[in-house]
Formats: sequence, structure tokens, C-alpha cells
Amino acid sequence: MGASLRRAALGFLLLTLAGCGGGEEPARLSGLSFEADRIRLTLSRMVFAEEVQVLSPEGQVLLRRGLAGRLGREFRVEFPWQPGEPYRVRLLARGGPWAEGTLRAPASPPAPFALSIEIPHGLASPRAFLPAGAAFHATLKAVSPRAGAGGFEATLRLPPGVEVEELEEGWRASSAPGGGGFLLSAEGRLEAAGDIWFRQVKLRLPARAGGALPFEAGLRPKGGLPPVSARAEVRLRPAGELRRAVRLERAVLPTDEEGNADPFQLPDTMLLPGGPGHFLLALTGRGGPPVNPFFPYRHQTLWLRNASGGALAVTVSSRVLLAGSGREAAFFRAPDLISGGSGQSVAFAALPAGGTAPVVLPIFLDPREAAAGRYVRRVQVRLLGTETDLLKLDLPLELRRPSLRAFLVTAATLSLALLGGVFLAWRGGRAMRAMPLRMLTGAAMFAAASFALVSLPEFLVGSSSRLLLGPFSFLVTGLFSHVPLYALAAAYLMRYPVPGALALFAAIRKLILALTLESFQIIPVLILAAEIACLEGAAWLAGITRGAPGRRLLDRWPEERWRPAAAAGLAFVAADLLLTGASIHLHIFFYRLILADWYILLYLAVASVLYTFIGFTLGLRLGAPLREVAG
Repeated sequence: MGASLRRAALGFLLLTLAGCGGGEEPARLSGLSFEADRIRLTLSRMVFAEEVQVLSPEGQVLLRRGLAGRLGREFRVEFPWQPGEPYRVRLLARGGPWAEGTLRAPASPPAPFALSIEIPHGLASPRAFLPAGAAFHATLKAVSPRAGAGGFEATLRLPPGVEVEELEEGWRASSAPGGGGFLLSAEGRLEAAGDIWFRQVKLRLPARAGGALPFEAGLRPKGGLPPVSARAEVRLRPAGELRRAVRLERAVLPTDEEGNADPFQLPDTMLLPGGPGHFLLALTGRGGPPVNPFFPYRHQTLWLRNASGGALAVTVSSRVLLAGSGREAAFFRAPDLISGGSGQSVAFAALPAGGTAPVVLPIFLDPREAAAGRYVRRVQVRLLGTETDLLKLDLPLELRRPSLRAFLVTAATLSLALLGGVFLAWRGGRAMRAMPLRMLTGAAMFAAASFALVSLPEFLVGSSSRLLLGPFSFLVTGLFSHVPLYALAAAYLMRYPVPGALALFAAIRKLILALTLESFQIIPVLILAAEIACLEGAAWLAGITRGAPGRRLLDRWPEERWRPAAAAGLAFVAADLLLTGASIHLHIFFYRLILADWYILLYLAVASVLYTFIGFTLGLRLGAPLREVAG
């Protein structure tokens, strides 16, 4: 009877799984290019990528790389391509077909060196915006795409007005030719393919500048190979202008380490550990299970928008405070070895000019010391390498404990299921042989009718109703589940008012659903024994299946009308209240859901009380003619 609960009560949590993107066409490979030591793939839209393969024209697999569901639109895979050779490259997206493309590698081999400037460190962009007078670290980086690149001399020319604050060992400083600025030089050597050489220097920008500040880098190989150059520029902007350019588009908690949201959790809410093992340890006074303090408990993802015309390198930090007091919640502190003693979770990000970038921050938690309640996530965004705050805001966080009530209901349901299994193994065969063939045939016919009149319409209407009504879709789906289901159950009891009839009807109905729409899922299997016990108990206590023929409750239906209808209807309302409540708590326990009490009460009042009573009353009117026809 609670089969509709998963689709209705959880509709707002499963919107994305209910077919929101059903009409979206498969991702296609829109770009394919060769870089120094890898291949870059660009797709037509964001996907969860599972695997990338590189094949020869004959179909031989040259490279297979698993991506473990990484979310993105652009992917790079290392591959030692040969000049002039054609390659087939394909990517498998989750739930979709292979996206495939063919391209011939460049005729010339990759350059021996690749050179880049990161200003500030971590941002390799041709143009960056920084506040006037900011101090930052610049990084000169060289990469060898192939083996045997050899030695080289690297130079970094600073524009006039830029001062050197700290010069690391290995640099040599001199005046730049032509006057103005400094010329920094260093020597290095790269041998193996993929080796990286870099040098850092701490610089300070001038208080003002008439235009862009160009930084020019050069690399001169010692083996007579052609030189390599790189260029980046910095534009000074007032700190206020940069603050106005950066904003938070959205924040999602909880997510995984790749920024994927968890559809089974309420936003801005985290659950403390639960489950049978946790509850048993807590009841015996042994505390919770061991905790790894260096492993994040959850993640949060912030989507930051940069409306300026230049890329921005930022640091994003977060700490959790007690709501209303501003004091730090000690059990949320990040380990000192990770946070450097600050207790904050920190991430680095490059915000593209005029674009949005996701920033994933870990949240550390010691659940053994944590207390349920409301907290505040204080998020701070700064320009990398500076003390300039671009954004500072407080976001809500609620910490909850799993429902002990759901655990107890699950334990009771599991015990009932075990007892039902034992009874079925002990007396199931004898009970089946005692049932007349006409009752078996009738149960099968009514169960098949419930599949055609209840399950299929609910399945077809459920997706569209969830899209329109969200968590209140049960107001519509209940009309296709509870009303016709209990109408069929009442008509069936009018025809077969004997003990065991409802058990047979429920078992066959669940078997049909398991073989068609639902498969063999754990919750319908667990709740079957409870369903049989509640329905059979309600029918027996109400007098529907108790007593001699002619003296049962529904035998008085043609004469007394409303008194048998009210008594039988209220009995099945009570049974469905127990079943639906148990199903809700099973979902809460197994899927770690959080449902408001008012929502549960509203669901029970509409689906279990109103729709069940209406359905059973209509079923009595439907069953009376069938009873007369059958004699």
C-alpha cells in the first residue's frame, strides 16, 4: 500500500532522476586537439565522464583511461602521439553513448619546452586584474613534453615600477636592457618527458600605472633548439571595483569532492552518523565508530562569478561558527596539518574573465564531539597572495542526528519480515493448499487489475506531477494509487471475505510489481509482511473476515449501508496509517532522508486518511454488484 510513497514523498529530492533531462540530446565531441604530451577533448555540454579511449584507425585500443564519473566539458589525457598519425578518440558519458571523433596528429613533433607565467601563482592567464600596491608571488614554469629536452636559461622581464620583495635562491637579477624594470634569469634542466621546472619570486605592484603592466618570459635552450617565449599582463584595478565584480551565484551543501550534489539530502543540512552499528555502540556506552580526522566529512561547492574583464586568482576559505555567538565550533576545525593551524578549509581557484567557476571546499567534522543544531559557514574570498577581501558572507548550516524513531520502526519491520519468512517456510505450503482454487484465481485477477488501474497510471502520471508540484505531487498521485487500490481491495473482500484473502492479494500484487516496474527492492520486500499483518488484522478486527457467513460486517452492507462502510473504512485507514508511516521511516533510515514532521502529517492526512476512506467506500459500491453476480 505504500508503493507510491517513494515517488510522491521524495519527489522533490529525485527531480533530476525523474526525467528532468529526458529530452536532452546526447553529448557530442565538439573539439579535438593535440597538445605537447596529451590530447584535449571538448564536448558540446557538461557530462559525467566514465572513460576515454584512444584507438588506431584499425580499431586497436592504444589507451584506455577511466575518469570515475568526473564532471566537466573539457578533458585532457596524457598520450605519446606520433607526428602525422591519425587517431580515433572517444569518450563514454554516464548514461549515454560514446562521443567519438577522428583527427590526424600534427606533422611536426611537439616543441621540446613549454613555458608559462603564473601571475599570481596558480593563474596562468594572459591577463589578470590585481589591486594597486598588491604583493604576490609570480611563478615561471617550464615543462618538457618529451624526453631529452636538455638544459636551458629562463628569463623573466619585469615592467617598470614592479619591485622585487623576495628573490629565491637560483635567480640572478640585473637591469633590463633598454632601461626600466628588472631582468631575472635562472638556469635549469629537464630530461624526462613530463618533467616540470619552476621558480618563484615575490613581487609588489606599483601604487598606480598608466596602462597594462607586461611581464615577458623567455627560454633559450642550450642545444641550439629554437627559443620559447610567454607573455602575461597585469592591469591595476581599485579594490572596490574587484569586490563588485565577484559574487556568489549559488552555494550547495552537501556535495562530493567533485561538486556533485547529493539528491537525498536537504540543502544546507548534514546528518551525523547513524545506522544500526552507531545506535548499538551508543546504547552500550562505547561511543561512535572510529573517525579519520584527515578525511573530509562532507564537501560544499560555491559557484563564483567574475564579472570583470580579466581573470582573477583567489583563495576561498571557510570556517564554521556557532549561530548567534560568532565563536568557532571546535568540532568543525580542519586539522592543523591541513589548515596550517588556522582551522579553516582553504581552496584555490582561477575565476575566468566574465565567467563562473566552481570551488569545492571540504568540511571536517568530529562526530563524536558534535552537537546537533544550527551553525554558520563563514566564507571568505581573497585575491591570491594578497590581503584584499573580495567577498565575505555567512551561509546557514544545520547539523541533525538520524531519527531514532526511524531506526526503531525499521527494526520492528525487519523483525516482522523475519517472522513472516519463518511462518512462510513452516506453514506456507499448507496455507496455500488450504485455499480454494477460486480464491487463488480471484486474487490473481484483482492483482492484475491493480497493476493496470493503479501502478501503470501512477507510473505514467508521477513524473509530470513531480515536475509541476514537487513534494506535493502526492495530492495527484494519491488519486491514482490509494483511491483505486483500496477500491479494488474492498471489492475483493466483498467477493472473498475470508482470512488470508488479502494476504494472497498483496503478495501477488507485489510479485507483479517486482517483475515489472520496481524490480526486487529492499523496502517493498521488508514491508510486505507488515502489509499482510496490518491489512489482515484490520479486516479481522473490523469483522470483515471474522464470523460465520451472513454475520460478517460486509454482509450487512446492502441493508445498513453507512455503518459497515464507516467501520470498515476506518479500520483500513488505521492500517494504512501504520503502513505508510512505516514506509516513510524505512526511507528515512535507508536513504538518510530528512522530512519535516508537518509534511509527514500532511501526507498521512491526505493519502492515508482521505484517499483511503474514499477508495474503500467506492469499492463497496463496486463490489456489491460483483457479489450479486457471483452469488
